[in-house]
Amino acid sequence: MREYLSLTKPGIVFGNAVAALAGFLLASGVHPVWERGIFMILFLACVIASACTFNNYFDRDIDARMERTKERSFVRGSVSVPLALFFACALIAIGLAGLLILTTLLAALIALVGFLSYLGLYSLWGKRRGPWGTLVGSISGATPPLVGYAAALGRLDAAAALLFIAMCAWQMPHFYAIAVRRLEEYRSAGIPTLPLRYGLARTKVSMLFYIALFTIAASLLTPLGYLGRSYFFFMWVVGLSWFLLCLRRAPDGGEALWARRVFLASLAILFLWCMALGVSAVLALP
Repeated sequence: MREYLSLTKPGIVFGNAVAALAGFLLASGVHPVWERGIFMILFLACVIASACTFNNYFDRDIDARMERTKERSFVRGSVSVPLALFFACALIAIGLAGLLILTTLLAALIALVGFLSYLGLYSLWGKRRGPWGTLVGSISGATPPLVGYAAALGRLDAAAALLFIAMCAWQMPHFYAIAVRRLEEYRSAGIPTLPLRYGLARTKVSMLFYIALFTIAASLLTPLGYLGRSYFFFMWVVGLSWFLLCLRRAPDGGEALWARRVFLASLAILFLWCMALGVSAVLALP
């Protein structure tokens, strides 16, 4: 069971579940229907776990050439491929059915779009073709907050659009930091990341652009009347801190250390943002 659980990438499932909960609470406001939120998280987790399992299967040739992934279950042959694929099919069926029956049709449709775009547009196509594959992958990665939003409200609006833009923007420096830190591994695997194709300087400029876009998109929820000023100022402090950290010059030969710090900061930023969304919405903070 531990092997099959590892195929689902629990860390990714958890991070996306947190983002989905933030979208749900933002749409719910001061009166969230907690039972629906719990069902949304559980069944969306099944969808994401299925996508990660399929991705592990599609990427097994790449994983075999990378140090950090060469011990994954499909590479080592420690799981039955037919059984693992059946496991993935069962997860997506349960997840979509649960979202459809216990939340809203729109939430189930968005989850399906995220699932198909992650496997089709990103895993099987964009990831292997060029550095723009990261941007393609950010589309699917930005759907969990929309699933949560649609599960609570049954529709999308301007706030949902800002969540989508901010989540897309957050993913870019997050994954670019991984690409810089694991530069040689991606080179050996033949994955054309932005740092490999255009170098660290252009990668850092791109990261700074997306951090600024994330901060602006996330903070615009206040001028549009969805959240209070305390959320607005908090997001600018958080966003500016991340921007300044990324702007710092990497020491000679220390690009990997700089990338690790930016990566860890991106995780902290995601959770701080989600916390700010949920707390500000539920407590109606000024």
